[in-house]
Amino acid sequence: PADVAKAAAEYPGEVDEFSVHFQSDRQASFPAALLDKAMKTDFSCAQASNESDKLMIDKSVAEDLGGYADVNSRVRVMAATALCCSKSHDSSRKIYEVLAGAVAPFFLSGDTGFLAAALPDSFRFAKNISARGPVQSSASVLQLADKVKCCEHLVTAVLDWGEQDSLTDSAASHFMAQLPAMHLDSIVANLHKTSVADETGTALGQLLSRCPRLRNANLSLYDTKLTDDGGHALVAGLDRSELQDLDL
Repeated sequence: PADVAKAAAEYPGEVDEFSVHFQSDRQASFPAALLDKAMKTDFSCAQASNESDKLMIDKSVAEDLGGYADVNSRVRVMAATALCCSKSHDSSRKIYEVLAGAVAPFFLSGDTGFLAAALPDSFRFAKNISARGPVQSSASVLQLADKVKCCEHLVTAVLDWGEQDSLTDSAASHFMAQLPAMHLDSIVANLHKTSVADETGTALGQLLSRCPRLRNANLSLYDTKLTDDGGHALVAGLDRSELQDLDL
């Protein structure tokens, strides 16, 4: 299936967040056993009908695709990221090992708690992060924040945490403070009907002001504890000429 999250990052404004959630739903129903097998794929073991074909394929893989190690990693990462959306959450250790060996940026979507448990410490290669509820505890948000802080390629962040009673102001603000900003192009922060307050508003404003390439911001903060103090700090972060699409 097409990677809707990737399309959203490359063509902001043309792919809405509902499509991203739809892709996550599709991946959640994909057979976990098949994805588990894909995480063990080794293309170097493939056979050809004759030796000359095998030599030609080996040469092409080495020269055009970076070698079998890179090809194996890319396919295994595709399976691992799909497993993050699967309802079968007993593969976190396998996912951890695969993502730790990633050789190229990838797109990641899943439950906040599962991502926090499955991701390697200080991993670098996520280009898109979509973290959704349920948020079982603020500890999972803090843990995820400390794991994504080194994602130097991050372009899109979708934080779907609305109506999560366990999301605290301190946890949400810590996540905003840790989120890499250099390449961030688009952010969706659904924080409505939570206990986030001025600490989060201030941290979010500071994050936005640190994003030299930010073009799209979708922020949902109604029915929170945000006051004028946090609101002013947030608005200050939105005062930038690069911003093209704002939804509050």
